[in-house]
Amino acid sequence: QPGIVGEFAAVHASASLVVIGMLPFSPAICRPVQEAAACTDGADARAFAALRRAAPTIATGIDGMLQDVILYLMGGAAAGLLAGLFGVGGGTILVPVLLVLFRHSGMPEQLWMHMAIGTSLAIIVLNAISSTRAHARRGGVRWEIVWRLLPGIIIGTWTGAFVADRLSSGVLALIFACFLVLVGLQMLAARQPKPQRQVPGNVGLLGAGGVIGGVSALVGIGGGSLTVPFLTWCNVAMPQAVATSAAAGLPIALAGAIGFVATGLQMSP
Repeated sequence: QPGIVGEFAAVHASASLVVIGMLPFSPAICRPVQEAAACTDGADARAFAALRRAAPTIATGIDGMLQDVILYLMGGAAAGLLAGLFGVGGGTILVPVLLVLFRHSGMPEQLWMHMAIGTSLAIIVLNAISSTRAHARRGGVRWEIVWRLLPGIIIGTWTGAFVADRLSSGVLALIFACFLVLVGLQMLAARQPKPQRQVPGNVGLLGAGGVIGGVSALVGIGGGSLTVPFLTWCNVAMPQAVATSAAAGLPIALAGAIGFVATGLQMSP
């Protein structure tokens, strides 16, 4: 879907612009320039020599950063395209793409999954805002369900982020792989649960929100693959289930991103 592709590409383009904007502040670029600037008048030869010696370093630094910008742009576009083609949430595609990019960037291996999941949730925040606004304009969001899911979502998402912080990158990768297998089986079956009951009360939605939020935080998704089946099982019409799931995805992604930032500040490579 072009809209999904555009949203993901725009997110990565925004991040890339930040990286480009930081180029002048790179130590590889600043240090030789400062060295040259420190030369007094009449020492032009020394200044020129300092910049000449630093030229390869500057070129290498710029080349590496621009290469990362291009890779992240391509990764964002690929994630959006695959999500649209296969009808799955962005997180199920973003996390593997981010793993490849982080590995290329030389990030410590023990941080790959934590960084991929947290970054995926942060990106989904922007996508969820756009989706929620679009569905809300069409009047499809069941806001009374969203508000009743919200406390459980926040508790579950923060709990999931806390648990993820205690797990190794390998264990998180295994959990993510198992989740992908379940999503794949559901897609192959092409079945949604049949409506069996009505929307539960506050306690039931609190528990459902906690489970949805916890699992979403562990695998870096917006929760759509969990929320939509649950709502259809509760006899909510499919268009409203999709719209309500999109709205519920915003607090999942936002709380999850905040949780991973908070726990990530305590992690060391």
